[in-house]
Amino acid sequence: MAYTTGWDTTTNLDYFKNLLKDTFDTTAREALVEWPTMYRTVKSSDYYERFSRHAGLPHAEDLADGGEISTYEPVLDTTKDVTQKRTGLGFKITSGMIQFNKQYRMNELTKNLSMNMRESKDVDVARMWNNLTTADTYSPGMFDGLAIASTGHDTLDAADTDFGNYGNAALGIGSLEDAYISFDTMVDDMGQITPKKPNLLCVHPNERFDAIELLGSELKPGTANNDINSLTKDFNVTYFVYHRATSSTWWVLLDKNDPKYGAIMITTKEPDIKVQDDVEGLTRSIAVTSEQRYKNDCLDARCIYVGDT
Repeated sequence: MAYTTGWDTTTNLDYFKNLLKDTFDTTAREALVEWPTMYRTVKSSDYYERFSRHAGLPHAEDLADGGEISTYEPVLDTTKDVTQKRTGLGFKITSGMIQFNKQYRMNELTKNLSMNMRESKDVDVARMWNNLTTADTYSPGMFDGLAIASTGHDTLDAADTDFGNYGNAALGIGSLEDAYISFDTMVDDMGQITPKKPNLLCVHPNERFDAIELLGSELKPGTANNDINSLTKDFNVTYFVYHRATSSTWWVLLDKNDPKYGAIMITTKEPDIKVQDDVEGLTRSIAVTSEQRYKNDCLDARCIYVGDT
């Protein structure tokens, strides 16, 4: 798309005269970028990164005096590749627009380009959080091949222990308590208890005030008695309003501080800005383009509890 002198269709060609006091462009704003709260950043300089899943040793066993100690080897599962994707955006501006335009200058469009590149990434990677119950393009299956939200994630132990992280319930005292219990009883890939510590409740904007009441009161919310609010004890949980959530009932509870937090973002190239002459046809237009490379994914669901989608 090229911006030409025909862009201004006003009667007096206002954008080519010093007539306008100001312009009202709602896209000239700060970018809404929330993915750093939802993902763990993984540094990379390669086209793709390969992750492997394996489990270490089980607990010790009882032995008779003089009995032989059994030896074990780690259990190897499979690998998962996360391949970078390239996205881009740009515009052209003709020599006439550069010479005569008084208001819509190229630097304004360049700022708009930069903002849209950052937001495009944020919108793109939000699709995973809005497709938590399906394993598809936007929400890739994890090592166990299942969607992020599941009642039966596989482990690697011989007993084939499962764990669930999907409550499928509206946000409330009972459902949030269930989420806490799920973290407290979590198991590793050998079926051994590995408690997690939830610290971030992410909600749709419609549930902002529910989150404040649930986490911000010392006494039990929604009652007139003196019962303590158990949700504020033991765990230091804060709330985050995720504006990219599309369902009004959407909420998740995260252990974002865990080093094995599964939702990852690999970025090998931040958005750049390249200004160059558009030599095709010798039009004397200027082309401004931007590109970036990144990929989001989820490797494991143990630190993610999906309350409702």
